[in-house]
Amino acid sequence: MAVARKRPKLKRTQISFEPEQFETLKRLAGRRGMSLAQFLRDNVRAIEGYAEEEDREYYERMMSIVGVLKDADPDLSVKVDEILYGPDMSGP
Repeated sequence: MAVARKRPKLKRTQISFEPEQFETLKRLAGRRGMSLAQFLRDNVRAIEGYAEEEDREYYERMMSIVGVLKDADPDLSVKVDEILYGPDMSGP
């Protein structure tokens, strides 16, 4: 006896395409022998993978600067204008 596998519940949405876009997507899905909906879901999965990689790279870049100023002047934020522009340009 076959065991029924429960499929994840899908969310329904509506999206509008320009006629040329719609025809291109239908043609591409047809070439792969799949429905337009499945074709779009598969391509969204690819985009999700790209986004996760991009998020990870951003996080790693941000974390790479942690601690770089550990030996910096503790008043750095107060004296930023003086440091950047010099003592004569730091304001009144």
